[in-house]
Amino acid sequence: MNLQVNKPSQPLILSKEQLQQMIQLGSMRIISKSAAPEPSSAASSSTALSSTASSSTALSSTASSSTASSTSKPQFWSDSLTKRLLDIAVPKRSMNRKSKDPKFWSEVAAELDSGMNGIQCRNKYFNLNKSRTQKKATAGSSGSAPANYTACERHMEDLMWALKDPLEIPDEDTAHISSPLNASTHDTPNDEMTQTPQTPVCTPYRKKVRQPHGSGSRQAAVRSTLQSQWISFLKRSDERQKSRLDKEEKKWALIEEQLNIKRDKVNTEKERLKFEKSKYEHKKLREKRKEEQMRRLIEIEEERLKILHDMRIASDSC
Repeated sequence: MNLQVNKPSQPLILSKEQLQQMIQLGSMRIISKSAAPEPSSAASSSTALSSTASSSTALSSTASSSTASSTSKPQFWSDSLTKRLLDIAVPKRSMNRKSKDPKFWSEVAAELDSGMNGIQCRNKYFNLNKSRTQKKATAGSSGSAPANYTACERHMEDLMWALKDPLEIPDEDTAHISSPLNASTHDTPNDEMTQTPQTPVCTPYRKKVRQPHGSGSRQAAVRSTLQSQWISFLKRSDERQKSRLDKEEKKWALIEEQLNIKRDKVNTEKERLKFEKSKYEHKKLREKRKEEQMRRLIEIEEERLKILHDMRIASDSC
């Protein structure tokens, strides 16, 4: 639904959402036609002009408020604003361990007082810290160029270094050496040179660090760890070799058992063939004996028949 109001110069067209917004703001009021009498043309034009003027004032007020809010909040992080954020956040983070807490960054944003909220401050800080650490790590590797920091990253690096504790030489690592002062001959006269006392000078220097030894040092722990790892490796290799030898022995034992079974089968077959051969020879010998007996019986029977024939012939002749 669009509402069109005619002005002398140009028409004003409002959408449904804009009309509802203007009604909520109180800039316009809708009166039903049934309740109110029909206005004249002059009255309608005056009401239209008044509603147009009120709508234009409302729109101008909203536009001015939006521009004011846009000008109050910065649209980007400038270098000065980023450095102010670092000046506030870096010392606070060094003292507060809960640096990722939203409450912490809300306090930082309130102290910064630039229109940025806590989430924007936190994101800006950690993004800058991430780029700084990446450049620092790249520059720390061998063969790399020096770190090319931006102004904000350099400022953050300086703040980080300023918060670090300085390296102090302890008293037990400091030796006092007395050395005479070498007086210059071209600045002082001879009498002052002779009267200048030679006072000892304390020159601190760091003692030579001994190589750590013993069971409590790191090298000893690394050495013991390597020794235990080497011993466990040798033990595992011995176990693997032993298992391999056991497998080989079992394999050869199985092969030998199979060969023994085959050998037994061959011997059994030989014995069977030998028995069959002996049985055949015995049978052949028995058949031969039987044949010999039959031949002898036949001969005996032939002789008996011959004798009987001779006896019959003799009896017939008598």
